[in-house]
Amino acid sequence: MRNFTLKPLLFCTALAGMALQGTIKAQDITFRAAENEEAEAIGVNTSDGVPVVADFDNNGFMDLWAPGQTYEWRPTSEVNEDGSVKWDWTWYDDTKLSFNNGDGTWNVKNRDSGTGLPFAYGGISNKAFDFNQDGLVDFIYPSVNVGWTFEAKKALLLAINNGDGTFTMKEDAALSEINPSLQNNKWNQQIQNTTISIADYNKDGYPDLLIQFENENPWERAVWLFKNVEGDHFERVTDPFIPEFGKPFVPQCAGSISFGDFNNDGWPDIVSTGWGDGNEELGINGGGQVHFYRNMKDGTFQLADTDFGEINAISEKLNFPYGEEHFITVVDYDQDGKQDILVFGQTGFQGEAIYAQNGKVALMLRNVSTDEKFAFEEVETQLYPLSGANVRLASLADFNGDGWIDFVARGWNGDWHTAISSSTGSYDGYYITEDVPDAEDNTDPIRIKEAYMAHGDLNNDGLLDLFTQENCDRLSWTINTTEPDYGIQIPGAPEDVKAEYNSDTKQLTVTWAESYTPDTESKAFYNLYLKNKATGKTFMIAPANPENGKQLTYTAFSGYVNPTSYTFEGVEEGNYTVGVQAVTYSWQASEFSTTDVNLNENPTSAFTVVSTDPSGRKEIESLSHITLNFNEEAYPNAMEDAPAITLTNGASEALDITLKKVSGQAKQIQIILPPTIEAGTYTLTVPEKAVCRTNGDWNTTFTKTFTTTGITAYIPTGIEGDEGNYGSLKDFTLTFPEQTNAQVNPEATTLAYMVNNDNDYQVPATLSQGNRPNQTKLTLDEELKTEGSYTLIIPEGMIQRVIFTETTEENAENTTVLLTSPEIKYDYTIGLDFAPTGITPAAGKVFSLKDFTIKFAEGTVPQLNEESASQAYLLNSKNGNQVAATLAIGTNTTEIIATLAEEVSAEGNYTLVIPARMIQQTSMDEGDGTAEPTVKTEYAPNLKYDYTIGHDYEPASITPAEGTVSSLHEFVLQFVADTTYATINTENEDKAYLADNNGESVEEATLAAGDNPNEIKVTLANEVNTKGTYTLVIPAKMIQQSAGEENPTIVDYAPQLEFIFTVTDGQSIESTLNGASTAEVYTISGILIKKNATREDLKGLKKGIYIINGKNMLVK
Repeated sequence: MRNFTLKPLLFCTALAGMALQGTIKAQDITFRAAENEEAEAIGVNTSDGVPVVADFDNNGFMDLWAPGQTYEWRPTSEVNEDGSVKWDWTWYDDTKLSFNNGDGTWNVKNRDSGTGLPFAYGGISNKAFDFNQDGLVDFIYPSVNVGWTFEAKKALLLAINNGDGTFTMKEDAALSEINPSLQNNKWNQQIQNTTISIADYNKDGYPDLLIQFENENPWERAVWLFKNVEGDHFERVTDPFIPEFGKPFVPQCAGSISFGDFNNDGWPDIVSTGWGDGNEELGINGGGQVHFYRNMKDGTFQLADTDFGEINAISEKLNFPYGEEHFITVVDYDQDGKQDILVFGQTGFQGEAIYAQNGKVALMLRNVSTDEKFAFEEVETQLYPLSGANVRLASLADFNGDGWIDFVARGWNGDWHTAISSSTGSYDGYYITEDVPDAEDNTDPIRIKEAYMAHGDLNNDGLLDLFTQENCDRLSWTINTTEPDYGIQIPGAPEDVKAEYNSDTKQLTVTWAESYTPDTESKAFYNLYLKNKATGKTFMIAPANPENGKQLTYTAFSGYVNPTSYTFEGVEEGNYTVGVQAVTYSWQASEFSTTDVNLNENPTSAFTVVSTDPSGRKEIESLSHITLNFNEEAYPNAMEDAPAITLTNGASEALDITLKKVSGQAKQIQIILPPTIEAGTYTLTVPEKAVCRTNGDWNTTFTKTFTTTGITAYIPTGIEGDEGNYGSLKDFTLTFPEQTNAQVNPEATTLAYMVNNDNDYQVPATLSQGNRPNQTKLTLDEELKTEGSYTLIIPEGMIQRVIFTETTEENAENTTVLLTSPEIKYDYTIGLDFAPTGITPAAGKVFSLKDFTIKFAEGTVPQLNEESASQAYLLNSKNGNQVAATLAIGTNTTEIIATLAEEVSAEGNYTLVIPARMIQQTSMDEGDGTAEPTVKTEYAPNLKYDYTIGHDYEPASITPAEGTVSSLHEFVLQFVADTTYATINTENEDKAYLADNNGESVEEATLAAGDNPNEIKVTLANEVNTKGTYTLVIPAKMIQQSAGEENPTIVDYAPQLEFIFTVTDGQSIESTLNGASTAEVYTISGILIKKNATREDLKGLKKGIYIINGKNMLVK
């Protein structure tokens, strides 16, 4: 395979006013097209997408996600003469995820591998980043709605890395507001390469999102900022930073956008170009514009255009044209510690360089800003300028490993050119390698397809390759064959790392010495992290491996730190490790230099579990996870000798559980249980020091029991082709719970089928694997079109829930069946269009069920079908029991009344079922007047309404907390604050009581309103201080939730509440101190009121409940 023939030129003209390094030997950059077998090993055979490049499995090598279209040998809907399924080559969608093993081999996952990744197309300007700061690389992907399965969405997709080779697609409400207008299946009027930027603009530790695009419905030029809310979800920022527009930013599209810290204050600012709206009040002219926004360090931005003089001055100076004629990149181009802006393409700036013909320039806006004012100087670089580069290839990075920035591009400059601008070791000189269009030996190995180029090191040699999803045979891979004169340059680790803390502002400022590459002396930029030593929680600017420093993706240069200092904001007290590493333009990086910081000097409140979900107070069918709710931000103890949280069964055997932080819920820890657990009682134990908070304090011991009846069947959560009335019936898709694998039972001997209500006609159905691991497709052997009522029946055991485990054989898996499906039924009708408009009570949550009013449209006269032999009924979803219902005509002629044989008030899920044809409407069809009128009868289809009877108003906590106490007398139930109003049900004659270990009542209890609207007080008739185990029992519906402080409407009731306590020694000061001479005293809300309290201090406490030495104590 030959390298391509090029024309070299060397430039060394000086850039005025720049501090320059000495010139090194010019370093050639060479490429070759990969051999077919090399490219095929990667396993990507999809086109029409841009790969996401990142180290998804943290093994030190870059992986690829490459969705798009494929050309495959697939089964068709036709059959051969022998009855076998006919196969043919056909177009299809796939979602290839290729893991780089580092030895030239790849582990390839496709659409059937259960990765959780969707079908998608497009992906220009995709960004990989650590959305939830868990050390795993997530990504966003701007997809377009094309393809063969019609499943690809026009949306900004957010994929969360689960760390096990799978992803969870985050359904983010804020991102769903994006409704891009598309041209040629591209966003932002086809100017998409630099329209998404990532940075932590508010410095809360979580990366935020900035995007420019053209929105439709409603149409607008959109510059939208999304705030990352603690790694849980995005929230669109809509504050009108520019009141004259009533928006955060000047509306623009068809340009470029980027974060960048232009005044070196450590807070990301913004630059945006493109076609923008004008504003007479501000004096902004409509058309091609460039705008700067200064970060005000309070979550807001300020338009900074007037820093450059008159508000239109910089736009008129650069005169960015409309269309695909320019793009920008933010980078410290001249290595002076300030982020510059490189502009490529056609502008109003008239270039003088030899290649600046046809109005094309490669212009640097050299940053000369101060703390108070943005300022830039226009300097023409010697990079090869091209227009149209933003829709072909334009990669600004170090391609020859010398640490200096190079430029590889494909675009228009009098003709189509491929050009390489390789640095000669300073930023005033480049070795230009140009592909001459009419050269006799023009064998260009750089594989190009419009807008689909990406770069990354795929063969793990430290050099950046180029690649594109150009065809459906293999990845079009252009291998970097450069032989670096000095070896791959890796900067030295930063030295003299220091940290200083300001407890008043909670700012931690880190400083360090400058770093350079060892042989070429290229100046590095920097990445930092802050790690809480007790919790292990780490906030990192750019995703990297904290152990070896390897970058986990190709973060934009604007996302790193250029000066040698950085300030972390909002740092609470605790023990921390700070890490700083140096990075070059090829993303080669040093290890992290670290320093430890101890800020844990002022311990605050006691730290404990306040509640769990489920509560454990009643039997539950399924126990798949338990959520622990703490009174402060909580993290599992990350130390090697940390005591383990355990869940044991009735035989005291410990289950295999996994701890997980709940994304976006700082005070929660989730315990993930095995896929299925047997019915029984389980004991959860959270020992002391198993969990810690941000300042390093440990939790107090906590135990609780849970009882489950167990899951005995694999039940679908829904069906595509919902029950109801249709014109015809053919295809269905069953969906089972997320994160499960559904498999058609290969040993099943029965068939699924569709049967009519007269049971005299059946159509067999075929089951097959769905597009997702948790889906099963069902296809009728023939399409049903005949009017009538039908039931789809899938016999018991036809679908299995399975798990796959690897075997010692290559690419082999074992399949273990966990559950099988019960008999599954769905009711349908064809052509029965007399449907009601509503029902009272409305489907949903109710307190009891007896009478229903089914409403039809005005002007209709519903009647009962006397010939129907069907029976309406209420179905108990758990046990299948039915309560008969009778139908009658209502007092209003448009209504039908359904009445149950008995009132139902037991908690559970229920479905009211009224079979098809039980309700009808008869009318006269006059026709066209030439014939006798005919009687026309319309029938109602199957009617189903789902209800839940339940009392779910449970307290968030009780004081004293469940567990060990020294006596029992007064309790306070705390429900969710500020959102609920707890009241006593005066119509309920039940009594609360305290029961002993045998279930016998030993003391009655009275209920009263608490001091706050969300509190209920419970008082025993007499104090109990006798040793033993007791249960406080508050019968169901004694406590109710009202709609408001002044609104008595009942919203919900509390179920029966049970709280278990163990009374030990009497509540004496000696037992409270437990041998210590002093104690720390907190209020029940966790506020420290007395440190090192003595016996005399404890005796002088006022009446109330306190936390003393981690235990609740009642002072009377």
